[in-house]
Amino acid sequence: MSSLVDHQLTCFHCGEKVTAAAVVSFQDKDFCCQGCKAVFQILDQSSLCTYYDLNQHPGVKSLSTTDGHRFAFLDQVELLAPYVVFESTVQQAVRFHLPQMHCSSCLWLLENLSQVN
Repeated sequence: MSSLVDHQLTCFHCGEKVTAAAVVSFQDKDFCCQGCKAVFQILDQSSLCTYYDLNQHPGVKSLSTTDGHRFAFLDQVELLAPYVVFESTVQQAVRFHLPQMHCSSCLWLLENLSQVN
């Protein structure tokens, strides 16, 4: 008697394990979620897939959780002021140091945003 084994796959983007039943497939690649697939699509459509040359699974996710009120202090003008690098009546640009992002993909995409259509 043979038993069915739930074959585990690896997400092309982040390297997370994903069961065959939960896999999101696109262009013959397996993803653990729509987010990883979306990042791949952005990179692919913008000819930025050299990102995956950085390491085997550059989109590895951070295991830490974030507090939804973590940046509430920026609602106070005097605390936000040091981060503002440009301000007009319709636009404000700020500079942040982001040592821990959800994954390196987000940081890499931000650094290369000018190449994304």
